[in-house]
Amino acid sequence: VNGDAIYATKPWKHQNDTITKNVWYTSKKGDGSTDVYALFNTWPKTGVLSLGAPIASFKTHVTMLGMDSTFSFKAKPSGGMDIMIPNISFNEIPSTVAWVFKITHLMN
Repeated sequence: VNGDAIYATKPWKHQNDTITKNVWYTSKKGDGSTDVYALFNTWPKTGVLSLGAPIASFKTHVTMLGMDSTFSFKAKPSGGMDIMIPNISFNEIPSTVAWVFKITHLMN
């Protein structure tokens, strides 16, 4: 389910996140922009994945690989973003060991 974030990707500008450990980044050219993948293996206890490296634009879009829904986020004033993770039932989670947010149309 997470192969899109692994195969035919390159390292992004940041290898790891700047504020949340256990988050790694890859990237690849998408439709008109670079797709950035945030891979994480520790599910956030608060329901928010706080990232320091990505800088959102007004066109930024966040999805999780293996799910059809879009995830909301809040851009941080000093850069970075908080991705809101709603309550997801166990049978809807696409993986049990690692998850990937696909982030498109970033400013950086």
